[in-house]
Amino acid sequence: MIDGDRAIADRLRRFLLIAAIIAAAGTLIELWLTDHTGSLVQSLALALAALVCGSCLMALLVRRRAALLFHRALMITVVAGSIYGGYEHVAHNFAFEREIRPSAAGSAVLLAALRGASPLMAPGALTLAAILALAGTYGDPVLATHSSESKQPRINAASAGGNNPQIPQMTQIRD
Repeated sequence: MIDGDRAIADRLRRFLLIAAIIAAAGTLIELWLTDHTGSLVQSLALALAALVCGSCLMALLVRRRAALLFHRALMITVVAGSIYGGYEHVAHNFAFEREIRPSAAGSAVLLAALRGASPLMAPGALTLAAILALAGTYGDPVLATHSSESKQPRINAASAGGNNPQIPQMTQIRD
């Protein structure tokens, strides 16, 4: 990759991580303002939003392979937790609709549950923040290799014009 392209990609990755922090912080504030702490499951949403913020900060500041892999694992966990949160919202809405309209058709109740009092916006916003955070590590050069030695030129004595180990030849590793 040309140095200019690499600089653009680095800036884009930073932008995605910062956008994820902003989205997660907005979700965190919204959950706090709506007092989304009535149960352990509700508090889990606050913890996941805070996790996105902290993990993205770590990904921005700690430029190590292990840290970025840990960040990716955390974001996959946040996506799974957000999907569970969306399920919880729809399940509570469905139960409420069934209670107030016991004779309604299942499809009508499901549609009302999707539009219900517990919105899908917060779990969706948290999922989006985690996906942005994952995208912020895509193609990161820190993740490209296990060590910096693997990109170094290596000496290939066998192809140096014979089997004479006294005449090494440099060969470049191709990607």
